[in-house]
Amino acid sequence: MKIDELIEKANKENVTILKNENNQVLLEIKNFNDASLFGSKRWGITHKEVYYDKFIEKGDKQYFIFDFDKDIKDSNFIIGITIDSNKKIKHAYSQDSEIILVNEIPKIFVDNVLNIKRKNKIRP
Repeated sequence: MKIDELIEKANKENVTILKNENNQVLLEIKNFNDASLFGSKRWGITHKEVYYDKFIEKGDKQYFIFDFDKDIKDSNFIIGITIDSNKKIKHAYSQDSEIILVNEIPKIFVDNVLNIKRKNKIRP
């Protein structure tokens, strides 16, 4: 997948593109259909709506980050992040379902969703 293909697909499916910069795209995922179309096939939330509904609780928000500087097979090409209503990170996983640590959260997410300005990485 190329960045222009992702943008075109997101626009076609009415998925919100929060940011597209520096070869990274940040999508806001609002429902199971969005998750199944754009998420990693290794995530339960992309397979069954019941998994999505259990994982994404009321008030939570789900985001996917695509990093086109990485190879599509790189574990961090897609990162899924769930936050609660207080903007606290509840879950962060690579496309291979590996846990992403707080200091590994991409800057595009921190700046545009958490609204915390940082130069490189946030501290745990």
